[in-house]
Formats: sequence, structure tokens, C-alpha cells
Amino acid sequence: MSIFHPDGQVCSFGRSGESPAELRVHDWRFFGRLLRAGDIGLGESYMDGEWSTPDLVRLTRLYLATPFAGGRHQKRIDKIAGLEKDGCR
Repeated sequence: MSIFHPDGQVCSFGRSGESPAELRVHDWRFFGRLLRAGDIGLGESYMDGEWSTPDLVRLTRLYLATPFAGGRHQKRIDKIAGLEKDGCR
């Protein structure tokens, strides 16, 4: 995952060679909203244009698969999206 900060700094995480998800932060308030309100703050800050991504599906799947989000949503997402167990990974 790569996080692009408003000041141009880029922080990258994860294994090299993977196609990373990108989070482009346009407003520093995003970080406070995320810390204060979790996934609700994430959604509200997206709607307010504080951040963007070229692939919202990839970023959402990564977020929901992390321990931060509990990782508990993956099976439900696959079922809703009609994905096979090994699809889109």
C-alpha cells in the first residue's frame, strides 16, 4: 500500500512486487477523522474529498482484510460480490 500525503511525501508498506493499493490524502484532517471515528470517519472523509484512490475496490478489500478492521468481513464481501473463494486475491 502506498499513502500519498498532502505535502508530497509517500509512505509505502507491504511486500515488493505486489500491485499496491493507493491512498491519496488531500487534506490532513483525514487522519484525525480516521483516528476519531474509524470506518465512519473514513467514509465521511472520502465523501468530503479529503482523500481519493484510483481503485476504491482494491483499497476497500485491503482495509477490510486487515486486523485493524478485524479481517472478519472478507467472506461476507466475497459472497455479496459473487466472487469465488479464490477469486480477486
